[in-house]
Amino acid sequence: MKKVFFWSLLLSVISLATISCKKIDHRIEETTSDDTPGKVADTTFMPVNMTFPEARFTEKASFSTNQASNRILSRLISLLDASNEGTFVYISVYQINHDDVLDAIKRADNRGVQLRILVDMSRLESQRINPKALNFLRNPALSNTQVWDTNNDIADAALNENKFALFSEIETTSGMKQHVVFQTSHNFTETDSHMGHDALTLSHEGLYDAYLIYWNELKNRAISGMKDYNFATYKSAPDGIEAYFLPQRNNGATISGDLSLDLLNKISNPATAEIKVAMSFWDNTRIAILTKLVQLQQAGAKVELVIKSNISATQSSFEALESNGGFIRMLNVNDNNRPLTNMDNRFTLIKGTFDGTASKVVITGTLSFTGNSLNNNNETVLLLKNEEIYDQYEDFFNELKSLPEYRTGGTIYQGFPETFETTDPNFANVYKSGTNTITLSTGQWKFNESGFRGDATDKIVSGKYAWRSNFNINYSIYLGMEFDVPNASKVSFYYGAWGTATTGAACTFVLEYSTDQGTTWTQTGNPITQAVYTATLATFPVDFNVPVRFRIHRKGQVATGAGNGRLNIDDFSVYKQPTN
Repeated sequence: MKKVFFWSLLLSVISLATISCKKIDHRIEETTSDDTPGKVADTTFMPVNMTFPEARFTEKASFSTNQASNRILSRLISLLDASNEGTFVYISVYQINHDDVLDAIKRADNRGVQLRILVDMSRLESQRINPKALNFLRNPALSNTQVWDTNNDIADAALNENKFALFSEIETTSGMKQHVVFQTSHNFTETDSHMGHDALTLSHEGLYDAYLIYWNELKNRAISGMKDYNFATYKSAPDGIEAYFLPQRNNGATISGDLSLDLLNKISNPATAEIKVAMSFWDNTRIAILTKLVQLQQAGAKVELVIKSNISATQSSFEALESNGGFIRMLNVNDNNRPLTNMDNRFTLIKGTFDGTASKVVITGTLSFTGNSLNNNNETVLLLKNEEIYDQYEDFFNELKSLPEYRTGGTIYQGFPETFETTDPNFANVYKSGTNTITLSTGQWKFNESGFRGDATDKIVSGKYAWRSNFNINYSIYLGMEFDVPNASKVSFYYGAWGTATTGAACTFVLEYSTDQGTTWTQTGNPITQAVYTATLATFPVDFNVPVRFRIHRKGQVATGAGNGRLNIDDFSVYKQPTN
């Protein structure tokens, strides 16, 4: 009886093993059917070899020479290939057209993976890039894939800029993993593979659930209703994980404050802190972030930035940080006469006392330092306290730092740009006749028939005041340094005509220099006469290896009215000669 039972049991085991093997064979079998778009001819299933959490970056050797790096998209593809029948994948993406990603989605669909995909169609760029993928994914042969267009209706510039994928379950070489979150700055396109990018992958149930709730919110508001979206957060203090799901709105209105600034405000004891920021987009609506970084630096923090040459925030504001000892690397993305190096990273690294504890913090995702990104776009921010991941991000940041600098010449002198701020009531917001001397942050300056004014129509770049000359005059007016710098490679400043096109007028002015302590002055560069009613940057390359000082010479005119207006000057900068 026992023998009969044994042989029966053995036959059952063999039968189950055979069925199991057949199932596995089916999962990895490559069919020979026609591989037409949307009709899957490959069902490859491949467990992925990875550990969690994982940081991943595009390769400097590739994107620094405008070549493709597939480091991040290859991870997305391997996660798709490690998803098995009956599991779910949720994707939200701004741009998608990469053939290898689409092929991986086909393979997953054919294995029976349930794919749910949100694709942005809010802006002209996504409307140009995404239709190929949408047509591909909507082929009836992809029976397990559902796709929704998203059209963020908050504002004309609003969009779904998310780039994340959620995997309910994947198979790794060391076993099954559930609740996987793949968050990146990388669009699923060939173009983005030519830029600096980062990705963070975690296996965490609470984080996954929070992302999935957000994904469903986006799906439910795909066509309309984003204006009424409510800003959401997720925090797991024991695991050092935080996530923020934007836009920063509540009950149809923007929320006051700034998430990125709030996170910086969690830094205490700045004298021991290090802050590193790689930010592809930054505008003046969020210049308070830079002001905070300057304050942290002045309190002893080490602050380093990597930004791009097409940044829309006022450049001299960044140089104020640099002149006080901060580091800035500006990458060239718009001068085609020199090598182009692009990056689309949006991460901040903080080492120090953060939220009350000594930490190494990575803050990444898709949120740019722009007002539209904060208040209108669908964006995600993912925060992780993890020493190993931090160190990997720091290594990548150092690679970005080592890329060629866009700006020519040397660094800005300490204390510059001169912003013409004063608290002295004898000089603040008053007009001074005759010739006067004032002590400002960079040293003593001499000026005549002018003042430091703060009206709404003064062309103020930073602070409360800009220098403003007199008008309708037939004599020269000057604003000049009463001190020398040891050498100089460049001078820049912002200028504009006071008032508006109906209340102001142009004038003629030049930049002059003196190498004999102000005894004689010589013009450098061409005169400027155009009437501009917004602050406009003027840059003068110079080459002095001897002590030198500079001044603005606003020339007088015989006729009054047109061509004899008030001149505004702000944020005056002098740069050192480059060092070898």
